[in-house]
Amino acid sequence: MSVTSRERVGVTAIPVGFVDGTTIAGELPWLREMYYGPFRAVAQLACAEPVFAARDAHIGLNMHIQRGSAERYECHVDSSPLSALLYVTDHPAGSGGELVVSNRGDVRGREEVDADATRVHPVAGQLVVFDARHRTHYVAPLTDPDGVRIVVVMPYYTPSCPESARPTDLDHHLGLA
Repeated sequence: MSVTSRERVGVTAIPVGFVDGTTIAGELPWLREMYYGPFRAVAQLACAEPVFAARDAHIGLNMHIQRGSAERYECHVDSSPLSALLYVTDHPAGSGGELVVSNRGDVRGREEVDADATRVHPVAGQLVVFDARHRTHYVAPLTDPDGVRIVVVMPYYTPSCPESARPTDLDHHLGLA
């Protein structure tokens, strides 16, 4: 587990599909342009400091793909001061796949997050920007065993929290190393 993980002791690897930023930039150059341009401008609205996209294309854009009801994205906190999520698929209430964010801050495990949480149900085309360095969050499993959830995750950095402060174990943990 990474230093950003907030899973309870004993929880092992949690399966989720992953496409790295280098692949996305090569296959979807328009999305890379949106990350460095208009999406960065939206992220800037949420922060008093200047906001910068990642210099390393490998980590700048990532696509997370959940398939079926056995996958979810782990409980964690973010290392970047702002994260932007671009939802590619819809998941209305009751279908799973929602982002579950702790209202109590940095807690450990799904049970503690669920005790007092805000749930964001994905809507295709919706861009969500938030600071989750101090708010544990995870993505709920899908209820449909044949369902698919796709989201593009984009980290943004600031002078007080630069890309160079990103934990060194994160690439290995995410399967990028």
